[in-house]
Amino acid sequence: MRWFRDHKSQSQDDENSYQWLNFPFSILFLSIYGAIDFGGGFVSLAHFVFFLLSVLVWIVVIVALHEFGHVVVARLFRMKVMGITIGEGRTLAEFSLLGLNWTTKAYPFCGCVTYYHTDKKNWKTKEFLITLAGPAMEALVIILLGSYFWLNRNELNQQELIKPFVTGFLFCAVTFLLINLFSMEGKIDGKVVKTDIANLLTIFSRDDREVNEQVAVCYYLDNWRDAQHVVQQNYHQLTPVLESVLTWQCFIDLTEASTIANALRVLVKSSDESENDTKLVNLDSFCTWAIFLGDRKYFQEAGVYSEKLYEIFPEDISVNGSRGSLLIMNGQLDQGMDMLSRVYETSTADFDKTISAAFIAWAYHLKGQKAEAKVWLEKSSEYTDGKWTIDWIGKQLTC
Repeated sequence: MRWFRDHKSQSQDDENSYQWLNFPFSILFLSIYGAIDFGGGFVSLAHFVFFLLSVLVWIVVIVALHEFGHVVVARLFRMKVMGITIGEGRTLAEFSLLGLNWTTKAYPFCGCVTYYHTDKKNWKTKEFLITLAGPAMEALVIILLGSYFWLNRNELNQQELIKPFVTGFLFCAVTFLLINLFSMEGKIDGKVVKTDIANLLTIFSRDDREVNEQVAVCYYLDNWRDAQHVVQQNYHQLTPVLESVLTWQCFIDLTEASTIANALRVLVKSSDESENDTKLVNLDSFCTWAIFLGDRKYFQEAGVYSEKLYEIFPEDISVNGSRGSLLIMNGQLDQGMDMLSRVYETSTADFDKTISAAFIAWAYHLKGQKAEAKVWLEKSSEYTDGKWTIDWIGKQLTC
């Protein structure tokens, strides 16, 4: 059981579009334009420094406009667009603009748009057009600004402070145009990024399994973010564990069980050939969802997934919590209670403790030991300001 779900460790080309600037190319073109400077060399060290600063500004501007091109087309297709990230590495600033959440990071040589493509109909065509929109917007801006600078080159060349600024634009324009012509990928701050051309060349070759996986991820995350938003709007100054519990309960209320189950099954199936960390996230997502939902028809399936998790991560406290809870829900009361008692005693995470206590209470209820069930239900609510951790357990034990 984990109180925060993050599928960003997975490859999600439908959620993320990248514009990558290869650093060796930058060094090469920096040297070339440093010598040319829009018609005749730098006149001072200050001009060279201004040129470097203008390059940085133009990189951010071009990447931002490139990513906004993706946003425009995604919104035309009525998709939910969450935000734009410029760069990779450490986060420098976050702000809201044009109805989007913007994030700027330390290495501004790439960009990312987060949007949710949850409709399978014409998925590949829509994805192709959204991906193409980034380079198209970038090319349009470069052509328009480049034409303006060229047509006014004589006047601009006479203004010494403007020359490095224009040179910076020319450097960035040529570099980005060249990068966009090639299918390339590389790493920035340890993360693999690709040019949009690389993504465009693979979109129509994706099989139904890949498309279903991407749609499932987006559907799950879309509803999870909606639940987070509802909780943040309606509650204030929550503890992390209470915020997590309320978000799960809201997620259950907002979604249709069979649809979420199918989405999670796609994620589970996709993790068969994935790294163990991905298996942990995907399998435990189904288990935790089933635990909060409380629908018996999903307990056996969730029990199978929790057993797989336990085989891979026998020492993981959260996995033990999921496994113990589902053992109880599938009738193995004593074994589940023993496992959850160890979780309750040894875990340092309040979320694990409150869930374990709630299911120990349910096990005592099933055994007919009402007093013990009440004690453990109260222990569970100690971590959530008196609120029931598992809504369906609280209702049945207090009715």
